[in-house]
Amino acid sequence: MNYIGLLTKEEKSILCGIITGKEFKELFKRNEQEFSKIRKGFRAKSLTEQQALSIAISNIDKPFIATWVNTMLEHWLKEIQENIAKLEGEGLSHSAALATTMLDSFFVNNVELYFKLTGNPLDADAYSNLYERMENIKSERARNAEMSDRIKAVEQENRSLSDQVEAAQRSMEAIKTECEERVQEIEQRKNELESLLAAAQAKIAELQTAPSAFTNDDADYLAQFDDTNTSILPSGSADEIISLCGVISDYNGQKWLIRYADLNNNGRYDIFLKNEDVPPYFTNRDKIFYKDGPSNNGFYGIWTWSAVPNENDPSKDYILSRYNTDIDAIEIVTITETTTLDDLVDLLKKGIEYQPHSRRVMFTLYASKGQYIGILCNTKEFNTVNGKTTVSEDCIVVPVYEFAADDIIRLGNGLSFYRNAFAGLPSKLYHLKSPLDIVKNIVFSSLSWNAYKTREVTRAEYRTFKDFIGAIPVDDITRKIGTACRCSTPAAKELLDKFLNIVWKYVDGDSLEDEIIHSAISANVELQEKAKALIRKDWETENESLLIEARGKLDSLRAELKSVTEDLSKAQEALNKTKAEDERLAGIIAEKERLAADVEKAVAVRIQKARENAADFIASMAFVSGQQMQGGCTESPAKIEVSSKSDIDTYRICPEYDNLDDLEVHHSWTDVINTAVFELAEAGVAEQYRTGLAAFLCAAYIKKQPLLLVGPNAIDIIQAFSAAVTAHKHGVLCCEGGYVYQAVEKIGADGESIVIINNFLASGWINRLPEILYKKDIFYVFTHPYAEDIQVEPKSLYGFMLPLFTEFLVDKKATGKYYGGYFSDNFKSFSPEKGAHKELSVLSKFALSSLVRSKINSIAATMHGIYPLATTDDDFLFCIFPIAYASMAVNELAEEIADSQNGITISANLKRDLQYVLGEI
Repeated sequence: MNYIGLLTKEEKSILCGIITGKEFKELFKRNEQEFSKIRKGFRAKSLTEQQALSIAISNIDKPFIATWVNTMLEHWLKEIQENIAKLEGEGLSHSAALATTMLDSFFVNNVELYFKLTGNPLDADAYSNLYERMENIKSERARNAEMSDRIKAVEQENRSLSDQVEAAQRSMEAIKTECEERVQEIEQRKNELESLLAAAQAKIAELQTAPSAFTNDDADYLAQFDDTNTSILPSGSADEIISLCGVISDYNGQKWLIRYADLNNNGRYDIFLKNEDVPPYFTNRDKIFYKDGPSNNGFYGIWTWSAVPNENDPSKDYILSRYNTDIDAIEIVTITETTTLDDLVDLLKKGIEYQPHSRRVMFTLYASKGQYIGILCNTKEFNTVNGKTTVSEDCIVVPVYEFAADDIIRLGNGLSFYRNAFAGLPSKLYHLKSPLDIVKNIVFSSLSWNAYKTREVTRAEYRTFKDFIGAIPVDDITRKIGTACRCSTPAAKELLDKFLNIVWKYVDGDSLEDEIIHSAISANVELQEKAKALIRKDWETENESLLIEARGKLDSLRAELKSVTEDLSKAQEALNKTKAEDERLAGIIAEKERLAADVEKAVAVRIQKARENAADFIASMAFVSGQQMQGGCTESPAKIEVSSKSDIDTYRICPEYDNLDDLEVHHSWTDVINTAVFELAEAGVAEQYRTGLAAFLCAAYIKKQPLLLVGPNAIDIIQAFSAAVTAHKHGVLCCEGGYVYQAVEKIGADGESIVIINNFLASGWINRLPEILYKKDIFYVFTHPYAEDIQVEPKSLYGFMLPLFTEFLVDKKATGKYYGGYFSDNFKSFSPEKGAHKELSVLSKFALSSLVRSKINSIAATMHGIYPLATTDDDFLFCIFPIAYASMAVNELAEEIADSQNGITISANLKRDLQYVLGEI
C-alpha cells in the first residue's frame, strides 16, 4: 500500500525523522547506484546522518525510497496490531491495550500520524482520552521503576552494612595483633634510642667545641635559591605566546621550532594539541620559524612568538619569534636505579650516560606514591662530555625539590619537563662537599704562580713548598671560606688552621728522615728481606678478598681459554673440510666452463655454416626458442648482469581489494577524478592542487606515459592514485643490487596496469630502462626522494619519462587510509575529439627535444579533454614547471612569467608560492 500518498509534505518530514537519518544512510549505501542519481559526486558512506535525513526528506517520493518506507510502515502497523491483540488476550481492555502499545511504539509522539496511516482517524475526544490513558500508564511505570530502584538501594545498603560489620570485626582482630607487635617493637626501639641518645650527647659535646659550618640553611638562605619571577609571565591580554619548543632541521637544513607546550599566566605549561580540522596557522601552528637562540638539534628551550596575517594572503600567517633568555625549560631526568638522595648524588659524581636537552636539569628519583625528589642544576653545575654527564667539581651545594607526578609533562618523544616555569623555593639544600674539601679547593685556587716563581726553585723542595704555602693570602682565603661555608670569621679561620695543620703534618711526615730510613734498608740485606716479608704479609692480609677474587677470575679465564681452544680446533677442522669442498667444486666448475666453451665453439661453427648456406641458416633459426626471440636481448649471456637477490623480492604485486562493494564504481573519467581527489587528500596533497593533480595523473594513465615523481609523499601519491583507479592493485619494482631480468619479465603478468619503480636513479638499473619499459600497456611511475638529484641526470632521460615534483603539492603527512574505486563494466573510455590539440608554446623556449615537447602537449590535451575545468595554473604546475626545473631552465621560465604581454599567465597565488624557487617575479 502507498502509505506515503496519504501524507502531507510536513507529515512526510515528520515520518522521516521517526525513521532517522541512520537508517536512510544504510539504505543509500545499499543502493549506491540509485543514490548517485539524486546526489551526483557524493558517496553515501561519507554522509553524516543529518545529511542523509535531509536528502531523504527532499527525495522521499523517489521510487526506491518510497518503496522502502512503505514496506517499513506496513511492518510497523502490523506489529502494533499484533501487540494490541496480544494485550487484549491477556485481559486488558481495548483502550488500555491501545494506549500501552502506542506508548511503546515509534508513534508515541505522533499518534495522529499513526491513525492517519491506518485510515481510521479518531475524533478530538477519543484522542484526548487516549493521551490521558497513555500519561496514566507512563506515570504508573515511573512509580513502579522508582519503587524498584528504592528496593534495590535498600538491599544494596543492607549488603554494604553487613560487609562493613564483617570488615570491622576483621579489622579489630588485625589491630589487636598489630598492637601486640608494636609493643614489642617499641620496647626494642626504646633500647636502641637510649644508645643513640648517648652517642648524640657525645656528638653534641664535640660540635659545641668545633667550628660551625653549614648552620644557616634557614629561610633567608633558602630564599637565595628561589628562581620565581612572576613579572615575566604572559598576561591574559598579551598577543605573544611563550612556548616550550624543540629545535630541528628539515632536509634542506632549515631550522624550525617544534611547539610542545604553552606557558599560561599562572606560570604552568599546557600541552599544545594541534586541531587537525583547522588550518595549521596562527594559534593552531605546531611549527614555528627559527630566528635566534641555541641552534643545536634536540635543544629544548623557551621562545616567545606571535603570528600576524600575511600581507599577500591574510588567511595565512607571518611568524615573529625570539629566544626567551628570562626562562629556561627545566628538563626532568629520572634515574630509576637510585632510591635515596645520597645514591643519586654519588651516581652523578661518577657520571651517567645521558645528554641533557636544556640549560637546566632536575635529576630526580621516584620516592613513593607518585612523589619525586630531585636536585636542580644549571649548565655551570654539570658537565657533559661524549654523552656522559657529571656534577661539576666547582659545585658546592644544590637545591633539593620535592614534587608530584602532576608537576611533570611528558612529551611524545620520551622527554619530560617540569610543568612549572619556575622551580620555586627548595625544600632544603644538599652539600656536595665537606667544609675541609671546600677549604682545600679555595686554598689551591688561591695559590699564585707569581708567588711561586719568585721563590728559588733550586732549593730543596721541602723548604720551597713550605715557603710557598706561607705566601698564601690568608685574609682573602678566610673571607672566601666564610662565604662558602656560611660561618663566622673565627670559625673560617679555625677551619683554615685545621687544614694547614693537616698539610704541615703531611708534608713533614712525607719528608722527615726519608733519607735515613732509605740508607738503613739499603745497607742491610737481611733487614731488606725482612721489610719485604712484613710488607708482603700485611698487603696479603689487607687484600685477601681481592686475591681470592683475582684467583677466581684467573681460573675462569683459563677455563674460557681451554673452551676457546677447543672451538678453534673444531673451526679449523671445518675450514679444512670447506677448502676441500671448494677445490672439488672448482674442478667441477672448470669442467663445466670447458664444456660451455666447446658448445659455444660448436654453435659458432654451425652459425657460420648457416650464413654460408641461407637455407641451412633459416632451418637452424627454426630451432631457436620463441621465448629467447621475444626477449629482445642482443647481449651474450656472459654480459648479462646477474643479481643474487630473489626476483620475488625485486618485484611484487599488491593485490586488488577483496570487497569491491566498499569501493566507488566508476562510469566515466569524471568519477575517477572525483575519487582520486578524495584519496589524494589522504596522501597529504594540498586542497588547491588535488583536482589538477588527479586530472594530470588520469591523463598520464590514459596515455600510459611514464612519470618520475620526485619529493616527499611521492610513493603515497601513486599508491592513493592506484587505489582510486585499480582498486589498490599495482606492482612494485625495487631496483636494489644488480639487474634481475626475471623480475622485469613478471611485470604485467598478473594483469596489473600500474607499476611503481623505486630506487631507480640510485642503482645500476638505469641502463636497462628500455627493457623495463618494454610493455606499452603499463603505467610506469618512478619515485625518488630528492629534487636536487634530478638536475644532474641526463636530459635524455625525459624522453622516457616526464618529471613531477611533489614538494610544491603536499602540505601534510600522508595517512595511508585509502578507500579506492574501480572501473564498471560499462565504463566510458576516453576518446579525444577530432582535431583536439593543446600546444604549450613556452616549451619551445627550453632546450627540449621535439619528442619531450610532443609528450607533454599530448598529456596536456588529454588532461583538458577529461577535465575541461583545467586551468593555466594546472598546465604550468604539472606540464611546464617540472620539465623546466629538471632541465635547469628556471631562469628562462622566470623571464617568461615576468613578460606580461607574451609570457606565461599564472595566478597571483601560484606566483607567491613559487617565489622561494624562482625568486621575486
